[in-house]
Amino acid sequence: MHLLACFAVLFAADALPAAPADPALLELERHSPAVRGGRLVEDVGLETLGGVFTPLLLRNQAVPVEKTETFSTAADNYDEIEIRLFRGVEAIARKNTLVGRFAVSGLPRAPRGAVKVAVTFSIKADGTITVTARESAGRRVALRLQHGILSFDCTSTDEMKRGESLRARRSGGPEGAAWNWYGSDLLCTIVLRGTCDGTAKAVLMFRREPVARATVALSRQATVSRELRVPAKVWERALTHRKDLARLGVYDILSLDLNVDSTCTGAARTTPPETWSDSFYGVFSGGE
Repeated sequence: MHLLACFAVLFAADALPAAPADPALLELERHSPAVRGGRLVEDVGLETLGGVFTPLLLRNQAVPVEKTETFSTAADNYDEIEIRLFRGVEAIARKNTLVGRFAVSGLPRAPRGAVKVAVTFSIKADGTITVTARESAGRRVALRLQHGILSFDCTSTDEMKRGESLRARRSGGPEGAAWNWYGSDLLCTIVLRGTCDGTAKAVLMFRREPVARATVALSRQATVSRELRVPAKVWERALTHRKDLARLGVYDILSLDLNVDSTCTGAARTTPPETWSDSFYGVFSGGE
């Protein structure tokens, strides 16, 4: 179902046959800061295989502008395709700003690759970012924003000075210095979206023990982010030395779990609580 497993590029000029059903439409971001002075100041693109940021609309392009891509299901009988759209200038998707995590749903169940959907990403002059989707055979599809944990990434206060995520870091420090992040607090940023307005209780776990907590006001209209801080003395204990991986230059592995319990408030109907979970897995290498 996931976009990263199956991603095909098609320029807008290679349009699919006209479909009788109206395309599904979804507004992702209104008056985006990616637009300034009638031009894009950030790239807008997708997360593709390996967490890579693949730009679709490039900075310095004049707006309005749009681009059409073709997507297909990654496995047999999947009825939706998940897409993550980011804006930014970094090569790693998670280091950019998430514009929206959404799904093209209502697809007919068929062998992988048999169903194709043209998705058009549009940016208006006022900075509003929208997507539309049309299935190649003319069948009606829907676009819906995903909910739950949209992203979970951690950075030490030391690495933050360089704007680098620990997840992406592959050296012990600048110019080969070893373990320069020791003694720094760990900052874990979570991005959530609810199925309704309500509250969420987020707990960061290490070896089944809570090390940080936060209560977040959820919204079904927008994503919300919250930073969880883990003191250095706690997260350094979470590093696991792996002798079996030393030959590969891997010195330590950090594994943290995130659990989120969400509850709707003031809902017109009774909505059961939801539990979401995700894990952070950082691989560290470095030298003396």
